[in-house]
Amino acid sequence: MNPSQNDRRKEAAPGGIRIRLRFASAWEILRDAIRNYRTNGDTNQAAAISAALIHAPRTASARSLEESHIAVINGDTPRSLLRDSDDVSLFMLKEFSNRIRHTNEALEELTQSWVRLMAIIYFLRAWPLPEERDPDAELAKITGKETAEIHEVLAELGRRGVLTFADGCVNGFNRDEALRLIDEQVTV
Repeated sequence: MNPSQNDRRKEAAPGGIRIRLRFASAWEILRDAIRNYRTNGDTNQAAAISAALIHAPRTASARSLEESHIAVINGDTPRSLLRDSDDVSLFMLKEFSNRIRHTNEALEELTQSWVRLMAIIYFLRAWPLPEERDPDAELAKITGKETAEIHEVLAELGRRGVLTFADGCVNGFNRDEALRLIDEQVTV
C-alpha cells in the first residue's frame, strides 16, 4: 500500500498496531460536515463549523474504532474558504438559509400551538361568556396577534369540536374536548 502525500502511518513492532491517519483538507472537512448535516441531520459538525466562524469556544472528545479523518478547524479556515471560493460561499449560504427556513417553520408551529393554548385557557377560565365579551378582540390583546389570526384559531378549535358557533359568535365550549386537545399536544 502506498500512502498518499496527505497520509501518515505509524507501525509498531511486527504484528503490532498500525495507525493510519489521513489529514484531510479543510475543504473536504467542510464539505463532509455539510453533507452529513444534509443527509442525516448530523448537527455536531455543522455546529463546529458555525462555532469556528464566530470564534465561539467548542471542544469535543472522540474515540475512533476505525480509520478516521481528523482535522482541527479554527475560525480562519472557514472564513478563508468562504472568501476564496464562490462555490463554498454559495453552498454555505444555501445551507444556512435552509436552516433559517426550517427554524421559521418550527417557530410558526410553536406560535400556533401557543395561541391555541391561550384560547383554550381563556375559555376554561371565562366560560360561559357574557354577551358583551368579544373573545376575538380579548385574545388578540392577550396574545398580540391580529384578530383575523385569532378568528382562524377559534375556527380551528371549532373544527376540533372544542367550540361551537352561531351567527359568527361562540355559543358553546366543550371542556372535555379542550382538555383532550391539551393532552394531545403535551404527548406529541
